[in-house]
Amino acid sequence: MKVACKLLIALAVDECAVFLRKRLSIDNAASLLAFTTSIKCFKLTDAVLRFVDKNFVPVSLTPEFCELPFPDLCLIIMRDSLNVDCESQV
Repeated sequence: MKVACKLLIALAVDECAVFLRKRLSIDNAASLLAFTTSIKCFKLTDAVLRFVDKNFVPVSLTPEFCELPFPDLCLIIMRDSLNVDCESQV
């Protein structure tokens, strides 16, 4: 996907995005977010953020979440759509 993005091969980028979206899980959401923001794949970043919105608490308990770059962490915690019971979970 990284190479497809650099070479601007839209079909390959789209196919990679579909592949990664199908494999998106609680365990890989944080690392996939970091990856998609680093390569500026905005459609997939948005899909990952929507997944994190719905699954914030379990995603936040993964080791990868603690390793997120600060800008990616900010992308998550400033969202109004996070599925949490109270602000202390954020």
